[in-house]
Amino acid sequence: MLAVLVAVIVAALLLKVLPPIFVLVAFVGGVAYVNHVLRASAKTEGRGDVVAVLGLRREAQDPFGLLGYPLALFARGNDPKIEDLVWGTWRGLEVRRFDVSFEHPVAGQAADRPRFACALAPLGANAPHLLVEPLLFVMRLASEVPMPQMPSGWERLDRAFVMRCEDPAFAGRLIDEPMANWLVDLGEDTGFEVTGSLALLYGPASSAGDLVTVLETLQGFLDRVPPGLLPTQGDGSAGLGASTPDTSVGP
Repeated sequence: MLAVLVAVIVAALLLKVLPPIFVLVAFVGGVAYVNHVLRASAKTEGRGDVVAVLGLRREAQDPFGLLGYPLALFARGNDPKIEDLVWGTWRGLEVRRFDVSFEHPVAGQAADRPRFACALAPLGANAPHLLVEPLLFVMRLASEVPMPQMPSGWERLDRAFVMRCEDPAFAGRLIDEPMANWLVDLGEDTGFEVTGSLALLYGPASSAGDLVTVLETLQGFLDRVPPGLLPTQGDGSAGLGASTPDTSVGP
């Protein structure tokens, strides 16, 4: 508001020495610029407030070495980078919310780097490697995972999703009918990966939704893991590690 007031005063003074049309253009441009700056500042402060209210922390860089975690997503493109990391304990669950971006799969392409919104939480057990993701992701990512593809056994899911797993028996127990229907109802913007003690949600950043929505979706996946499938699942006791990935958690 102070900047607008100053602009008005300057415009009034300039009226005496410049043609009115030039003064009007300069005034309108100044007001538009100040409005843009104020909106950007309010948006940034609002994002920070949400993170603080949830009891989480935001990091400019990745202090956890997330790219060293044994997640297949990080090898699906060239030059992966972790950005916009938020972490902490949310509703009793240790979480990491971040974006991962890749070099554009088309060589020489000047377009923005493909970006995926991710949320990571402890699975609470040592699970076989499994991915279930929409067919559209195969086109968005530069490479596929070198794991065997298998049908889920549920027609709705198999029409729109691809499932890969090292242990078909485990996959059949994890992706039961309630889980399969829930995944389909989420739409074709969300994939999941589990490996060892980790559970990862990922999807295009452009359609990810706000911070709470992403975390609630990840919690929804964990809540639907069939009881007894994973010993101690759901208590978060395995943790995500403070600075290095924790991949040694036993069953």
